[in-house]
Amino acid sequence: MKNHESALLVVLSYVIGFTTAFIMFVLANDTKNQMIDPAFESDLGMTQDRPASKLELMQTGDGLFVKLNGQERIISAFTSESKADVGFYTAIVSATISPDERYVHYCAEMEDGADTCRHFVYSAAEDATYMLKDADGQLETPNAKAAEWSWSVDSTLRAGERAAGQNSRWVID
Repeated sequence: MKNHESALLVVLSYVIGFTTAFIMFVLANDTKNQMIDPAFESDLGMTQDRPASKLELMQTGDGLFVKLNGQERIISAFTSESKADVGFYTAIVSATISPDERYVHYCAEMEDGADTCRHFVYSAAEDATYMLKDADGQLETPNAKAAEWSWSVDSTLRAGERAAGQNSRWVID
């Protein structure tokens, strides 16, 4: 019986080891903070270093859009529901374009009439939207303080001593 117990322990050890390794590889994925629309292949004429032309920001009854090289792209859609899922909003509290015109920061109200909004950054070069995060998770601020987050010259978002940028994958220092 002792040999069977030893064999069972070895097999269980391998199963636990492989499961741990699998979880480790999934958690190490660098794009964990990124929301991508896989059906959309971006052909906005951009490189990672510089946009091809002026980035424009527009808000319509359908949602928040960017326009580049004559192409429009919705980055967040308006919903008339009382509560919005990620990718939708009930109101946009603030929205600004970075100085290098590569990013859009916006703060979206996720519940109708809420006093708080969640912060997002859209990267035109990657055609991806990131959640601005801090140590507690996704950054959510009172609507009145949303405009405190502004772009610095190097296209880093700052509010007082707090900062987040592309190098930190939009996680606040």
